Amino acid sequence: MGRFSCIMDIYETNFFIMLIDFTEIELETIANAMDDYINYDDEKLNTESLFGGLSVADRVNSIQDKIDKVFNN
Repeated sequence: MGRFSCIMDIYETNFFIMLIDFTEIELETIANAMDDYINYDDEKLNTESLFGGLSVADRVNSIQDKIDKVFNN
């Protein structure tokens, strides 16, 4: 089993925890990238075609919520 496969196994069982210490500038970069990435949302895709079964919009909103929490603390 390869390294990527192991990570995906962990991700699929919801035990994947990642702690990354982003700088404010890095978080702003990610937030700005999300503004572009949201344009790839396609409501017609079935959940089997989506990462983690979540739409692009759901993932972008989740990421943006987490970034907002960092800036609001």
